[in-house]
Amino acid sequence: MRQPTQHPIIFGEVLYDVFPDGNQVLGGAPFNVAWHLQGFGLKPLLVTRIGQDSPGHRVLNALSNAYISPRTIQKDPEQSTGVVQVFAQQDKVHFEIPDKQAYDFIDSDQAVTALFNVSCRLLYHGTLALRHPISRSAWQTLVKTLNIPIFCDLNLRAPWWDQKLLELSLQTATWLKANESEMVAIEPRFGKTNQSSVLESVCQRHHLELLVVTLGKQGALLKRPGRALIHYMPDSQITIVDTVGAGDALSAVLIAGLLQKWPDELMLQRAVNFAAQVCQLQGATTADWKFYKSTTNSWH
Repeated sequence: MRQPTQHPIIFGEVLYDVFPDGNQVLGGAPFNVAWHLQGFGLKPLLVTRIGQDSPGHRVLNALSNAYISPRTIQKDPEQSTGVVQVFAQQDKVHFEIPDKQAYDFIDSDQAVTALFNVSCRLLYHGTLALRHPISRSAWQTLVKTLNIPIFCDLNLRAPWWDQKLLELSLQTATWLKANESEMVAIEPRFGKTNQSSVLESVCQRHHLELLVVTLGKQGALLKRPGRALIHYMPDSQITIVDTVGAGDALSAVLIAGLLQKWPDELMLQRAVNFAAQVCQLQGATTADWKFYKSTTNSWH
């Protein structure tokens, strides 16, 4: 008998990144991760909420074109589809994120109903979609109802987080991905003393099975409790077009590796290299599915 598809569940915002030249690109960390996972053939389900507006219709069209199921996409009759202003300067990216958008109002009952009788393997989330109590409640409900491992990709965006929200996210995480500034928020000693011992302490304190820290051009660190620290750096010769979505690309490959039980060194290498490939694109994702096919072919 054929086994049912086991889906990674991706919770959070879908929105349009609006650039200074007026260009609008569909994004949001959860959307980017879901898109990459679909490109890898892993059939994600994106739990989010969009407005009943023109941008919302474009979101549904994009998902349809990518064969991503709409069953977990909620439609809000009042709030508009999310947008964020993006300002990129060299390798730094600054975001201006308006309050109260459709993804802030993900409904708990609708989320649970949409996932009824669905085989779920993992729950991914960041912190932006947890800023509002309604979506936060939906996330908490899914955490309790699904009872599956949780991949937390912090994505702390000022001013939409505080220490309480950070601690709430850390309490439930099985696997955690953070950048350098987020690690300092978790543990102020990060970067000031032995990296391995600091990350070991964070893993033990928060009962993490895996901790990955991104370092920009310096690649990433991977730590499991009780094991040696792993560091991998990308090829320094790549030509960077923009770095928007690089962390999301890395998260998607980590999820693929965790679900397929790759060795840690190989998983980190593939994740960093894929993130570097995405930095050579304009934007965080691509509709060129040959890009994903060539990536997955290199994994075999």
